[in-house]
Amino acid sequence: MQSMNTLRIPRCLACRNPLAAPLEIPRTFTVQTRGKKKLRRPISIIVRLLQDKAHYGPKGAIIPIPAGLMRNKWFPNQIAQYMTSTELKNIDIRAAELERDYSFVASKQDPVVVDTRPDVVDIKLHIPSAPETSKVLESLLPDTFTFILMPISSSKTKDGVPNHSPIFGSVTTAEMLQAIKAICAEDAKASSLVLYADDIKFSAVPGSVEVEAERIKRLGDFYVDIEPKGAGQKVRRMVKVVPPEIGV
Repeated sequence: MQSMNTLRIPRCLACRNPLAAPLEIPRTFTVQTRGKKKLRRPISIIVRLLQDKAHYGPKGAIIPIPAGLMRNKWFPNQIAQYMTSTELKNIDIRAAELERDYSFVASKQDPVVVDTRPDVVDIKLHIPSAPETSKVLESLLPDTFTFILMPISSSKTKDGVPNHSPIFGSVTTAEMLQAIKAICAEDAKASSLVLYADDIKFSAVPGSVEVEAERIKRLGDFYVDIEPKGAGQKVRRMVKVVPPEIGV
């Protein structure tokens, strides 16, 4: 009786060879690698040139070009036309080996897209000189400019007229310039006048307190002198700074 721990080896060679054969290791194996994806080439179509095109070919040449170039540029500008299915059947594309002629030089320059919009009208604007500006201002500006501002104190003189008390804020040459421009804007001749805040200066009237040339900080009457650079003459007007009860 054979022991249970004994390995039984078959006597038949056909049955014994698979057990004796060495373990074979496959010689080939697959390795998965990741790299850059291949870029898709643009789809080309066959077209016929309607005019000479440098580096592509002469008029009538049949060449392949990217479909996007034909759709977006060449067809709208009538540089080439699409080939019909019948025309494509009559062309042996493989035999013809259609390709663009990189060495071709057009006899004429490529067409330039012409702007078909209406011509821009050249308007010549007359800018008055400094003497002309002074002359227009002299005839156009009112005798008095009135500014209404709140005084810091409500003290008055004996006759009830507010004295030269300080005010909240000030009247500047820039504000004076805006008031003058608002008047000039309503006149055709004066709308093109060139005037700057530096051309405007404040001064005190006789018997009044001194005032800064660039701003007024008190109630009262003052002069404003307007002299465009190069004019040689001043345009003088009166400026009144009054409290709200008098301005109304």
